Amino acid sequence: MGAFSISSDGKLAITASETSSKSDFDYLIGNWSIDEGEFFGREVVADKDVIVKFHWDKRDLEAPIYSRAFSADAGRTWEWNWYSNFSRR
Repeated sequence: MGAFSISSDGKLAITASETSSKSDFDYLIGNWSIDEGEFFGREVVADKDVIVKFHWDKRDLEAPIYSRAFSADAGRTWEWNWYSNFSRR
């Protein structure tokens, strides 16, 4: 289950709750720019506080991509570590 709110500058704040385990992040902040969305939060990975970026790319509506990256240096560099490629059946 999740919820969202929209700030006065158009940013979305998304919260997620999982029934099976505690979520690693409290909320994600970001927005959509036509066909792409970027949302940012924080997680602890290997005892390090990192920024996490979730990216939605729906430029190709037949094959959208959802991906995730971590940054341990305040967003200067990103380690892309997960991609979900969707397709219609």
